[in-house]
Order: sequence, then C-alpha cells, then structure tokens
Amino acid sequence: MRKIYSEKQRLDMVVEANLNNKLVEVFTDTISYPIYNEEGEIIGYKEEEVENIHLVDNPVGLSMLKMTPLDFLKALLQLGISYDTIKSIMEANPAVEMEMKYCQNVYRGHPMITQFAQQYGISDEVLDAIFIKANERKVEEVHEVVEPEPVEEETNVEGE
Repeated sequence: MRKIYSEKQRLDMVVEANLNNKLVEVFTDTISYPIYNEEGEIIGYKEEEVENIHLVDNPVGLSMLKMTPLDFLKALLQLGISYDTIKSIMEANPAVEMEMKYCQNVYRGHPMITQFAQQYGISDEVLDAIFIKANERKVEEVHEVVEPEPVEEETNVEGE
C-alpha cells in the first residue's frame, strides 16, 4: 500500500524541519508482498513503491542560527564570563569589537564566535545550545496568536 501524504502533512513536516534546523528528505522504498494461490502457497511477489518522508539533520542550518550581540553577551555572562573579561577581549581584538558593536546579528557559524568559544573553553555543544535556545525564543514570539480586529459593516439606510 502506497503511503499518500496530504499537502497539510507535507507542509507540517516542512515547518517542523525549519523549526528544528532539519531538512525534509523524501525517498521511495520498494516493498515486496507475497502473492498466494487458493491453497495458500506463495506463487510470486508483487512489488510496490512506498513514499517516505524523514527529517534529517541540516549541518548548514545550525551555522546560520543568529542572535543579537546583546543576547550573546548576556549568554556569556550567564556562563560565568565576567563583563570585564568580555571588554578586555574586545579591546584586544578590534575585529571582535566591531562585530559586537556594529553588527545587527552574530551567527553561530562565524569564525569569530568559534574562535572566541575555543579561547574561553566553551564547548561546541554549549555554544550550539546557546544559539538554539535564542532562536527557539524568537520562533515562539513570531507564532503568537493575534486576534484580528472586528470589521464593522457599513449599513445603507434607505432615503440617504
């Protein structure tokens, strides 16, 4: 039996993939079913293609996670890196200072972020978690339900 995905099921998987930094992988499997005669003996096999959809890790997706420099600084403070230490890093490295002061976002995959993390013993897993958490918060904010304002209908009064 061929699995048929509705358009809604497909779109739900795409949304889930985007929220979880995954890719949607669609592939076809061939399944063999035995064919029986009246005596219950197998007389052959019937092959049928079955479509499957899976979510797989997206290695590029994680590197594109972003947060504001202020959110990144707050995360570093929560990790126990003092603000004085952060300021001294920025003073010692003008490129880092420019990134933190003038960029709208810092990206997980940016070499500066990786270098900074290695320099201060922040593991890749912790750094990934910081960016994932920041982006989950943004997704929740975007998906807040906003009630539409009621539209008043114009009434036409006869004689006007």
